[in-house]
Amino acid sequence: MHNLETYNGPGSSAVYGSSGPVHVSDGGFRSTTSQDDLIAAARRVGFPGIEDLQDLKSFNGVSRWLRYVSPSGMRQDTAHTYLRPLLNEDLKCSLQVLVQHKAIRVLFDEERRACGVEVIRNVVVHPESKILGAGTKTIVKARKLVVISCGACGTPSVLERSGIGSADILHEASVPLVADVQGVGQNYQDHHGVFPAYKTFLPGNETNNALVRGSISLEQALTSKDPRLHWNTVNVAAKIRPTEHEVVGLGRPFRDLWEAEFQEKPKPLMLLAFVSAYVGADEDLPDGEIISIASYSAYPFSRGSIHITGPHLADAPRLKTGYLSDPGGFDLKAHVWAYKKQREIMRRTTMYRGELASSHPNFSPDSRAACVDHNNPEVEVFIKACGLCDIQYSEDDDLAIEQYLRDNLGTTWHSLGTAKMAPREQNGVVDQNLYVYGVAGLKVVDLSIAPENVGDMYILLWCLGSIRYPLDAELLRIERHAVRLIDNDQANTNNTAIMIGEKGADIIIKELELIENKSARLDVKTPEESEDGDGRGVGPETEQNTTSVSV
Repeated sequence: MHNLETYNGPGSSAVYGSSGPVHVSDGGFRSTTSQDDLIAAARRVGFPGIEDLQDLKSFNGVSRWLRYVSPSGMRQDTAHTYLRPLLNEDLKCSLQVLVQHKAIRVLFDEERRACGVEVIRNVVVHPESKILGAGTKTIVKARKLVVISCGACGTPSVLERSGIGSADILHEASVPLVADVQGVGQNYQDHHGVFPAYKTFLPGNETNNALVRGSISLEQALTSKDPRLHWNTVNVAAKIRPTEHEVVGLGRPFRDLWEAEFQEKPKPLMLLAFVSAYVGADEDLPDGEIISIASYSAYPFSRGSIHITGPHLADAPRLKTGYLSDPGGFDLKAHVWAYKKQREIMRRTTMYRGELASSHPNFSPDSRAACVDHNNPEVEVFIKACGLCDIQYSEDDDLAIEQYLRDNLGTTWHSLGTAKMAPREQNGVVDQNLYVYGVAGLKVVDLSIAPENVGDMYILLWCLGSIRYPLDAELLRIERHAVRLIDNDQANTNNTAIMIGEKGADIIIKELELIENKSARLDVKTPEESEDGDGRGVGPETEQNTTSVSV
């Protein structure tokens, strides 16, 4: 973590990095009115304001939020912070990046050792590829190692098109089997959530609705140097847990799992992100400023899968998200509880003008939980001054919330786990050194290797294998190959992905002895159209200049 980030915020220097390539800051812009309002309202509901909710220990509170943006307002994606500096011609680095191409499959020799990757041009960017036909595929040949880093949705598809996966699934997809690895594409996990929206009394410059709706164009914003361009619209976020009384009220099955997995562990049940813009489908929105609250699971028990349906890139994968599929219904109960909590927080803000009904459950008009519309801020201030009781939900109201969740629960784009690190007999796909089971010379280095979820709350503690020795027993234990975080497992998926990349690079550098021998080369050759079909051959090749690439 210290290697990857430069942290510009409150907190201990012992926790955060100060010289890494990825900056974390407020980007130079905050919506201070809504920040103060939301933190005060959350405190009234029972969630205290915490200066640094990202310190690997704090939870069950609310905090001002930072983001992956530099203090000058530049987004901190890994392409710009890690790769582009290395592509500077003055550095004479051996790294070569082939952009706007898609990975089809990994190629293997007769001993099932990875010897290259077959890629193809993206026809959206290269329309000439549609008519060129033969010769549009490229084989990148590897002398020592192939590494897949295509993410939790992309990596299992590449593996399966390469012949690595469940024999039954590959047979159905007409892909020749190279290695029967049952765990490929299984164990899909996400932080799934909903985005209920609220009408507010906020001024326009305190939200990003103008940019989202297009009433201010990007060109106009750039010309005027609109500071909201430095902003991801999230000012405040919270990690929340139910009280003991609330746990009892959620039923015995929920309570049993809570006691086993949460009660004595310092981690949140649910996450809230207060988004200063409308998050939803295009529709006729009322006048005024809308904000949304992302309410999403931290450690869901539901699992899904993603598998190919054919051997070609054009064959759409079959994704089963598995949302709310856990046998005991724990995830559904957690979401119902969180919906009620986020609504109580919003009702206690001074900005609150009512719910945007189309983004909430379909409550009966006669229900106490029915959505409301307050157009007079003086009336609302008076209500808050006299005290505000929690909404009393009936059984029918709870059923309406459950149906709303089933109809609207969606991704937060935090997918992981589909090529997990674990023993092969436990549906593992990679070992402790990131090698794929059943073949040689092939590693996976991305979020698909995570065996279990990480709570998506900023700066993380995610230890992969042997990041540092000696390991602190309170933070980490290793059961065979699987890595599990025991106590402070409050993490952010982006930082987790970067740290996996950092650790993967360390492993590869050590194995290939790249400290002493800094040039590992790949031959890049362009073949005629190749459909050799056995999942191992490289097909006919035409002569092409050799390109040096760091592995």
